[in-house]
Parts: sequence; structure tokens; C-alpha cells
Amino acid sequence: MREEHVHVTSDVTPRETEIIDQLVRGWTAREIASDLRISHHTVRTHIRNIYEKLGLGNRIDLLRWRESLRTSERVWFSS
Repeated sequence: MREEHVHVTSDVTPRETEIIDQLVRGWTAREIASDLRISHHTVRTHIRNIYEKLGLGNRIDLLRWRESLRTSERVWFSS
């Protein structure tokens, strides 16, 4: 079990959520592909879909988005 799992909108698929987890850990598309036993082209497609669904432009935006979720989760749980 992962120590931290992304909570995302219902539009993001379970596979995309898995890829988000790996992206925020700094994995490359090829590393993700190897881990998931899929083509790195498929991973790139998932990444494009993730960015589109979340309204993001790149990995930096994804990291900022994820950090904003973590911050809001801390506020929620500390209240």
C-alpha cells in the first residue's frame, strides 16, 4: 500500500491516479511504463489526459496542484 495516495476528481481514472502518484515522486514516463508494464507512449497519453482533465500545462503545474491538495487536506484534518 502506498503511504500517500492522490485524491482526485471522479473524471480521473484509477490508472491515471496511479500515474499521478508516480509523477509526483519524480518518475519518468519510461520508469512508469516499466513499472506498470505498458508502453511509454501509453503513459504519455495518460499524462496528456491527466493534464487536460485537471486543466494543467506541465509537471510543475501537477506538483503545485498536488501540494495544494495536501495543504487543503491538512487544514481539513486539523479543524
